[in-house]
Amino acid sequence: QLWAAADILRGKMDASEYKNYLLGLVFYKYLSDAELREVYEQENGQTKDFPARSIQYQTLTEWFEEDAEELTEIIQLQKGYFIQPTQLFYTYRQQADRYEFNLTDLQAGFNELERQGNLFKGLFADIDLTSTKLGS
Repeated sequence: QLWAAADILRGKMDASEYKNYLLGLVFYKYLSDAELREVYEQENGQTKDFPARSIQYQTLTEWFEEDAEELTEIIQLQKGYFIQPTQLFYTYRQQADRYEFNLTDLQAGFNELERQGNLFKGLFADIDLTSTKLGS
């Protein structure tokens, strides 16, 4: 199912060019998931088995609503970056499930991450989400 969706999204784009998109999305998902796990560990201590992403996300959003500055500072110290709850891969996935996903939101997430230091600068430069080569 995932492969079929990737083929549809690839549209007319050559596979060698499309890999930049896939790798970028996979990495962004990895960073988002790592942040969710870190927040959950900060709140609940080290745990071997993590709950569903929805529970991790709920933990993050509740803490963010209570003290966004503290959460941002802690996660930046632990991970070296902070992705806003509205820009997490999990959020984008939920939006897609409701047919509310917008590529400009994803581009904003990429841009914000790139602004968080030299480590991320230009990370998504090869990804043009406005390309007419991408499928609808």
